[in-house]
Amino acid sequence: MLDRVGVQEHLGRTLPKDLPVQRQDGKKLSFAQLLSEGGPVIFTFAYYRCPVLCSMVLDATARAYAGLSPALRSRTKLVTLSIDPTDTSASATRKRKEVLGHMGEAAGAARWDFLTAKPPVIKAMTSTAGFRYVYEEKMKQYGHSAVVFILSPDGKIARYLYGISFESKDLELALLEAQEGKVSSAREKLLLYCFRYDAHAGRYVLVATRVMQLAGLLTVLILGLALFLWWRRDLRNQRATSARNARASALPEEPSPAGH
Repeated sequence: MLDRVGVQEHLGRTLPKDLPVQRQDGKKLSFAQLLSEGGPVIFTFAYYRCPVLCSMVLDATARAYAGLSPALRSRTKLVTLSIDPTDTSASATRKRKEVLGHMGEAAGAARWDFLTAKPPVIKAMTSTAGFRYVYEEKMKQYGHSAVVFILSPDGKIARYLYGISFESKDLELALLEAQEGKVSSAREKLLLYCFRYDAHAGRYVLVATRVMQLAGLLTVLILGLALFLWWRRDLRNQRATSARNARASALPEEPSPAGH
């Protein structure tokens, strides 16, 4: 079974947006409608009666999301699609409530939809994403990998994050990359400049050369500021000395004592 399970990365592919899905509240809509709010998307596959792995991946996603800055949380969408065609809105609602219950205060900002779909839609979505899974008839369970997909605002696959635990920093950097140049704050720009994704390590790593460049620039700025302050102080001293000399020269000379 394991040889039929895995992920074949399809970076840059766009998930089918015209396919019909059903949200946990029973509303039927297209995947494109879920993306209409804009902003990057955290996307996962699961099935809602999964005893272990799905819950671990979703809980890891919830924890990492909760660790994001409030500004990034507010513009990030979360979407989970069941790979089990027998899942219903009721099972999606139960799973959503369970996952959000682990998020604490961050749950209030979480725009997280749990979807169900027909077999052709599930197949199209998983194939495009490169998500290979198998149903084990004997155990009545699905075998699948632990992976989170980071999508751009238009549904393009920007990054794959693997495992049942990952840092908020890695999720944040992946989301910032997925925004396609729409990074606004100086902190976010600095993070993207100093970190890059290491495919072998499966995480974002600090780029030493860029850190050294920033340190060099900071050193130049500090020295420049110090020289500027020194110059200003010296100029003030010169002006004060000139003013004192001018006042002294303006005073009338004392008469010389009369000779005897």
